[in-house]
Amino acid sequence: MTGKCYYIGASWSKAEEQRWTAYRAQIAAGCDGANGSQRPAGAAANSSRSPPEGLAEPVGEPAESVEELNQNRVLLVSLKLEPYFDELYQPLLDELALRSRLQRVKSAAAATRLLSDKPAPTAVLVTDQALTEAENAGVSEAALRYIRQGGTLVAMGHFSSFTPPLDMNRFFAKAGLVWEAGSYDRTRLSLNRAAVEGVMASKLPSKYSQKALAVKHAAPGEVWYRITANSSPTNAYSLYESPITLAKVGNGKLGYVGDVNAEEESNLVILAMCGLL
Repeated sequence: MTGKCYYIGASWSKAEEQRWTAYRAQIAAGCDGANGSQRPAGAAANSSRSPPEGLAEPVGEPAESVEELNQNRVLLVSLKLEPYFDELYQPLLDELALRSRLQRVKSAAAATRLLSDKPAPTAVLVTDQALTEAENAGVSEAALRYIRQGGTLVAMGHFSSFTPPLDMNRFFAKAGLVWEAGSYDRTRLSLNRAAVEGVMASKLPSKYSQKALAVKHAAPGEVWYRITANSSPTNAYSLYESPITLAKVGNGKLGYVGDVNAEEESNLVILAMCGLL
């Protein structure tokens, strides 16, 4: 029987072509060097395997287009990732993945390299206490260089829960800030519109309750949420403490979100600090 060849013509929409290109780019950035496999969001936290040194793993679904991929890249620095982090912060991770190319590093070598990337990440989220520890001094220095050169870094997630107060104070001091660990309480806080630009303020909740570790000594212009006359009369915070702060450091910004329960409103604050709201 004589073999036959068939030629099939097909069209591919521009949107689908962009989505496929974005997907391949995200896979390339975070693939496993041994077998090219991708870890979906949530799986990485429960896996005993880690990406090779110097590689980041993608988190969440890929961005919708090449343009979106090129504009925004958020890096999670999670050197001491807790197994329940993804479950607790899944709503935030989903939102970040929708708005950016979201990556995570769990080794010091990978973190140091990616913090020095050109172009730099749009924003960096430090999710635990690792950068306050002496063994990760090199990563901490790379993070501070990233900030001073124009980057935005936000300490959030388990940073407030697992960082000893003195270590937290030293971390902020290295950035040139006088912030120190303050009171721990749940209370209702109000948006400080004097510190948050008008358009951004309109997208954030004017008031909400959170259980958090505050920092003290932040300047009025660095305090995003503060206690007011409407706050709980039994709260432990002083008028000069806040669990949500953002300060200019060099050409960049260092933020702090002390919420320990991943409140929905705090997720919006983190997106805003990253410039993604």
